[in-house]
Amino acid sequence: MPFQFKIIIVAIVSYFLGNISPAILVGRLHGIDIRKEGSGNAGTTNVLRVLGVKAAVATLAIDVLKGYVAVRIGLNYGDIGAMIAFICVVYGHIFPALYKFKGGKGVATSLGAALALDWPSAFALILIAIAVTALSRKMSLGSITAAVSYPFLIEYYYSSVLPMAVVLAVTVIVMHRSNIQRLIRREEPSLSFGGKNKKEDAERTESKAEAPEASGAFEKAEEPSPQPVVFENSCEGKLEAVPEENPEEENPEDEASEAPEEPMDYFSDVTIPKMRESDRKRIAVIGETPSALALANRLLYQAHNVVFYVRNKEEMHHLTDTRHSDLLPDILLCKRLRFTANAKTAVHNRSCIIMDPADEAAWKKCVKLMGKTEQTVVLVLGDAGEELPEELRAHRIVYLEKPETVNTLTHNEDVTVNARSKDKDALKTVEEMLRDETFRIKTIEEE
Repeated sequence: MPFQFKIIIVAIVSYFLGNISPAILVGRLHGIDIRKEGSGNAGTTNVLRVLGVKAAVATLAIDVLKGYVAVRIGLNYGDIGAMIAFICVVYGHIFPALYKFKGGKGVATSLGAALALDWPSAFALILIAIAVTALSRKMSLGSITAAVSYPFLIEYYYSSVLPMAVVLAVTVIVMHRSNIQRLIRREEPSLSFGGKNKKEDAERTESKAEAPEASGAFEKAEEPSPQPVVFENSCEGKLEAVPEENPEEENPEDEASEAPEEPMDYFSDVTIPKMRESDRKRIAVIGETPSALALANRLLYQAHNVVFYVRNKEEMHHLTDTRHSDLLPDILLCKRLRFTANAKTAVHNRSCIIMDPADEAAWKKCVKLMGKTEQTVVLVLGDAGEELPEELRAHRIVYLEKPETVNTLTHNEDVTVNARSKDKDALKTVEEMLRDETFRIKTIEEE
């Protein structure tokens, strides 16, 4: 077989190895399209933000492995084969034909390929990336710095493949151009290290609330108020920004409503029960209200798979980074709570969809995207009655009364609420899903 033909085969094999996208596959296992979540990138960093550490580790391992395997195959045909394999596997990852040419940014795959080509230079890259990421808390900055460093390292360790290293470095930098723009504007989200750096996150939350263009409670105000604002927490509706008419006069109610300097996790002593993945309920919570967010957070401590829908993508990044919302100013949300700004992803393939009619715009938008399935239970907070649209009443509806105060949900206090429905099986599903030692459900079967 001619050498040129062998190189073509290496290129094709490497490209389709790059098409293997663990980020997309892991996302599908969790019922989402990772390309419609978070940053929209099918890579390890976005998986980490959206799905957590375990999913990110699996994604990273597979991406590194496919790059390593491709270059090991290419090395059988010398430096030319290695360079062709390196470029093709990375471009197969970035532009996968199997996924409409929308993939990741090529960092993890490049690392695996670099390890196969020359491990000392790859090891130096890892150290550089870790050091920059740890100091800056910006994964993108670590990746960009490593990409810039690679041609210099490869010139020292393995100079015969320098052209390939330059091509790959430029590629990775171009793929991070949006990150570079955010870094310049100081808007690039930071990584959250398992609840550490709470003080810094709290400061970022406070500064965001004070910024003229910052959102009050997920939605931007039409005109920034010239007066300071205080937030009133109501379990019946959205968080509202109320101007202080006389800032100099002290008002006990205003003082009580102000967010504490450091949000607290009232479930820190609660052990999340172990549950088989097949037994976990796949729950979406629709409604940017204190009640909806409090219930979403509560369900995480019952081992369910919960996603909370927000309309603002920037706010979604903020929630993912800080685990803190102005809707529940004194609460540090569970690290396992996921957020999405994509309505279709929110309602797709859910065993239960929880809706708060107080946020009419959100749930009406999601109703249009819900598929007609007898398996999905729609849990309506409060009593919407005849206000529910016909499309929603076609589903298995259960009405759950709201607790008297949101604190009963957020502070892990004992609470008893009524659930009513004409669907006996749906009532049983909701009771099994919500009930625990402190959350008791009284079911009422309607005729």
